[in-house]
Amino acid sequence: MSTLRKTLEELTQATNIFATELDEAGYSNYDFTPDNSPYDLSFLSLEGLSAREDLITAAMNILRLARGPQERLTTFAGTTQGVELGTMQALVQMGIPQQVPLNGSISYTQLAASAQISPELLQRLVRLADVAG
Repeated sequence: MSTLRKTLEELTQATNIFATELDEAGYSNYDFTPDNSPYDLSFLSLEGLSAREDLITAAMNILRLARGPQERLTTFAGTTQGVELGTMQALVQMGIPQQVPLNGSISYTQLAASAQISPELLQRLVRLADVAG
């Protein structure tokens, strides 16, 4: 699990690589206006594409870390539907969010044992909840 400072370092590194490739392609003022944006990013090198993915991941992690558990759950519940909401409800009913420490870690095996489900099922539920919100 990333810390905020580590995530910010990753964001800075990815931004520098990504921005350098935009600069080299003539998009120094990249801002999504028609004059300053490429139609696609196919000109990026493998390193640039990787940096782009790292940039997106770091941005999502910053949002997750800045929101904290309660707001993340509230945001999740307010913006999702169907299976995703049912998944979140199941996790809450099993008491999973309350057992995840804010500092440190806990294994899927430990969490699953307390909820009396298999670690594999718990991992799938958590992944679905994470993808959705």
